[in-house]
Amino acid sequence: MKKYKDNPQEISLNYLKEILDIIGLIETNGKFYKQKSTLNGKITETEINNILLNIQNFQSKDDWGRTIKTAKKIFNSTCKNFEIKGSRSGTGIQATSKKIKQEEIVKDLGYQTLLILALALMNTNNSLNIDFLNQLLSQKEPLSLILFLNYAIQTKLVITFDYKSNRAENVSTISKFVPVKINFRDGHWLLIGWNVEKTHWNQYLIHSLLKIEPSKNGEEKSNGQNKKIV
Repeated sequence: MKKYKDNPQEISLNYLKEILDIIGLIETNGKFYKQKSTLNGKITETEINNILLNIQNFQSKDDWGRTIKTAKKIFNSTCKNFEIKGSRSGTGIQATSKKIKQEEIVKDLGYQTLLILALALMNTNNSLNIDFLNQLLSQKEPLSLILFLNYAIQTKLVITFDYKSNRAENVSTISKFVPVKINFRDGHWLLIGWNVEKTHWNQYLIHSLLKIEPSKNGEEKSNGQNKKIV
């Protein structure tokens, strides 16, 4: 089997799965693989290494030490309120503040991001049915669209688009719209944002968006005011 380099700059999907598996083992102390740690709430690097060596398709390394360290760094840089702490003698996940309860980890956006990545990897080997993507997939170029909308959200870019508003397929033009968030609710993907011309918040079904592009006047909304993009 091909050996994958322990270099964060050369992450493949296989390498990413290895990282997520390590984080999962640390989170549960390896309990799903019937491994019992001698330390309360922690698992040793040796135990992690032994579990990984026994998992199918994980025969590409004899020593997982460097990959385990990389997994810790990725978790700690991704999660805001939780961190992996420990050493070779024992490793576990703990809150960064005594005011934060351990069960609140599921609310951490970094943890949720790792969960989404795990689901995405399951989709690559057909282990997951994610029909909630169907509306997004109805767009001609859904990946590029989502990445552009994310760019617009992060930069407060004013965009323009045509919108197919009903079953009769009547199309209207939204000329100045500042997207702020994508929301999935009740089976629908919604683009939420500020309508500059009508000065109110609105939301649109993403699968009904047409001809999306930056506003021709090249304006961006910032702190309630419009300013030119340089």
